[in-house]
Amino acid sequence: MAGLASLASVGALRGMRLVPAAHLLPLHSAFGQQTRNFGAGDLKIVAARMKSVKSIQKITKAMKMVAASKLRMDQRRLENGLPFATPVQKLVQRIPVDPKEKGTLAVLALSSDKGLCGGVNSFVAKQARIVIKENEMAGNAVQVYGVGDKIRSALQRTFGDRFKRIMTEVTRFPWNFGQACIIADRLMQ
Repeated sequence: MAGLASLASVGALRGMRLVPAAHLLPLHSAFGQQTRNFGAGDLKIVAARMKSVKSIQKITKAMKMVAASKLRMDQRRLENGLPFATPVQKLVQRIPVDPKEKGTLAVLALSSDKGLCGGVNSFVAKQARIVIKENEMAGNAVQVYGVGDKIRSALQRTFGDRFKRIMTEVTRFPWNFGQACIIADRLMQ
C-alpha cells in the first residue's frame, strides 16, 4: 500500500490521476475486448496528437471570434442600409411585368469569389438554375451574367453557353453605390 501511495504522489506531481488496481475491470480476449500496451514511442505519438488537437482548437476558436466580429459588423451595415433598401424594393415591385411577352431574359447572379459562405453561393446557384429552366421552358432566351467566381464554377457545366459576362474579384472590397454603378454600366453594354 505504501508503494501505491508513493506512486500516487509521483502521479500528482506530474498532473496524472492514478486509479487503484481494485477499480480496474479485467480485460479478457474471450469477451472480444483487447488490451493495448503503450510503449514509450506510442505515448510520444499520443502526446503529439493531443498537442496537435489543442493547437487546432485554438485556431478554430480564433476563427470563430473573427467570424463573429465580421458578422456583427455586417449586421450593423445591413441595419444602417435598411431605410434605403425598403423604398427601392417598393419601387421595383411597382414595375409592371408582362409574363406573356417573349424575348431575351437577363439573369444576374451574385456570389462570392472565395470564402466559407458555401451555403449562400449554393442557394444563389440553385435559384439561378430554377429561373433559367422556367424561362427556357416558357420559350424565352436566357442570358446569364455572373458576379463572383463561385457562380461561374457552379453554373459553368450546365449553362456555360448562356454566360454573356462574368466578373470576378469584384467582391474583394465591401460594396458601395459607386461600385454597383460600375457593375451596372458594364452589364448594360
